[in-house]
Amino acid sequence: YAVPSPNVPGTEVSSLYDRYPDFAIDVAREQALLRRARVIAWQCPIYWYAVPALLKLWFEKVLTDDFAYGAEGRALTGKPVLWVTTTGTPLSSYRTNGVHHHAFDAFIRPVEETARFCGMSWQPPIVVHDAHDIGDDELRAQFTLRSPWGSVPVHLGVRGAHNVTNALAAAATGLWLGIDLEAVAAGLAESPASPWRMELARLSGGPTVLNDAYNAGPASMTAAIRSLAALGVDDGGRRVAVLGVMAELGPEGPDEHRRIAVLAAELGIEVLAVGTDLYDVDWVVSDVAAVADELSDIGAGDAVLVKGSRVAGLERVATELARRSG
Repeated sequence: YAVPSPNVPGTEVSSLYDRYPDFAIDVAREQALLRRARVIAWQCPIYWYAVPALLKLWFEKVLTDDFAYGAEGRALTGKPVLWVTTTGTPLSSYRTNGVHHHAFDAFIRPVEETARFCGMSWQPPIVVHDAHDIGDDELRAQFTLRSPWGSVPVHLGVRGAHNVTNALAAAATGLWLGIDLEAVAAGLAESPASPWRMELARLSGGPTVLNDAYNAGPASMTAAIRSLAALGVDDGGRRVAVLGVMAELGPEGPDEHRRIAVLAAELGIEVLAVGTDLYDVDWVVSDVAAVADELSDIGAGDAVLVKGSRVAGLERVATELARRSG
């Protein structure tokens, strides 16, 4: 999608992975966005020393001859472009005797040359290295943000270690826009999540419930399963993932569901599938109404994850568990 940013007037945010989960890029649409942009920012983490796969494909499909380069390719000439990126290791690991054997400039060069080949005005990139000492407070990550603007402790308002990378990318963009480092940290601490996204409830006399029923796809399901594994339970306590279908995955759907079930098993998590047999597990109920009864022996000291695509309506499970414990 591409939507106006409510916090930075005059900007649009376009999320490629939300817009093109099937990698079927609408080239005409993307080129139109670029034509009307005055400044372009590419924001992503570093994956295996390069940009993520979808952005690399975007470069190949969108930055075409006679649009971005070639005899008639002047659409991007002179437009400033900024690369905002994050890494998972400290700056000190990017040197000849470090883990990565090269200064980070070596990994900037392919993106820089892509921009320059298209006649764009390359701006000094913003790179945020490392998130140290990640701990959690009810799944809210705490870490030290280290950047060219200084270091500051951060305590995220949203839950899940997977949101650390998102926070670093948001911080890099905010810092480049001139937002004070302390204000960035405060914003990350106060940022709210949508309802039914990683909501944590410790029920009186009942289990701890992680309600992430807003929606589900392979990436968010993986993150939620790992978050459930990180939740503390009593000795002998159980972790149960109540999972609905991950809708609209196409031909990869069955494999993706089975992969989630395998991950859960590896982490010692029981899976209760609701309204789908795609997880290929033995514990299955036909509808949401039957779930609470299936969980009647789950109590204090146990933990339950509730997650599925919007069509599954699994937020009703969290509501019913809370009612029975209340």
